[in-house]
Amino acid sequence: MTKPHEVIINEIVPDVLREFTRKSGDYGDSWRLLGAKGQFSDINRKFWKLYNSIWMGRELVGEQPAECVADIIGHCLLLLYILEREPAPERALFSTHEASLPASLPPCDTLD
Repeated sequence: MTKPHEVIINEIVPDVLREFTRKSGDYGDSWRLLGAKGQFSDINRKFWKLYNSIWMGRELVGEQPAECVADIIGHCLLLLYILEREPAPERALFSTHEASLPASLPPCDTLD
């Protein structure tokens, strides 16, 4: 009989890491912008989606519980990396240069 930890180590972890690597390619190093706080926010967002599905019995429209869990694991791993190796957030290496960003809109102080 296969033990749960063997399935986790030999099947689930490699699948989660493979998917985490595949999906993170779209984001580049944008995680550097907000550092640990950004990862915490991402984990929190996924947590509530998972809570609503599992605890409250609500049907999810997009990603399903297993994908939310895998995403949380990926964010947790990235958070561990940040806490241990890069605790201070910095500008992402591929980010747009400030000079090429459009001017901000003026504040709106009136209600029409």
